[in-house]
Amino acid sequence: LGPGSIYSITYRWKMAGDHTVRVVFPGDSRNIRAESDPVTVLVQQTQVADFTIQTSDPIITYGQSATISGKLYARGGTAPAPNTAVTLCHRAIGQANPVCDMAAVTGTDGGYSFPVRPTSNQVYFAKTTLPPARRTAGLFEGVKDTVTLAASAATTTAGEKVLLAGVVTPNKAGEFVYLQRFGTDGEWHTVTLTRIRFDSSFSFTRGFESESSRRFRVRVPGDLQNIGGASPA
Repeated sequence: LGPGSIYSITYRWKMAGDHTVRVVFPGDSRNIRAESDPVTVLVQQTQVADFTIQTSDPIITYGQSATISGKLYARGGTAPAPNTAVTLCHRAIGQANPVCDMAAVTGTDGGYSFPVRPTSNQVYFAKTTLPPARRTAGLFEGVKDTVTLAASAATTTAGEKVLLAGVVTPNKAGEFVYLQRFGTDGEWHTVTLTRIRFDSSFSFTRGFESESSRRFRVRVPGDLQNIGGASPA
């Protein structure tokens, strides 16, 4: 917070769609936690007008698939360009050189589509296979980690310990995972953290001194490779 308790935050979204955000004040010695009203920002996919690209789902879970599609038009116009060979290229975040490994031919309406199943965040673009060279804008496709979580006992007694364990996919050995508890305020709160083991597994041991029901989940933060993810509660 700056002078006058004023703040500003600049953020750039990689993915198109509606993004609902809010600002949280965590609280201090004088005031308790507070949240702003939510604000929705509509982010549109960057497009080359005569060679478009889109995805059926901008964020998929590891192991799922999406469809990259679009339309090719006559250069600078709106007439479809049918029977034209196009190639789909992709690169991982942080990599400079793309891999172009899928080919298709546009339909009568100039449309094309490619099924994709990435295992990490990718930037896709389509290009014409033969000259003259044309290409679409870049399209971000995010891939979420999957996180499992199981408890050694669903019911226990005060003073006893429960083991909470699971696995992150793909392997994130050495990174941190966060054990979170669902609070009475309707939010998830981090209670502890641990490093993921070499085999991508993790575990937490918790003891409880009083009677009540408690809901936990484990969250892995995102990185360049994947979006991140959370286990079922």
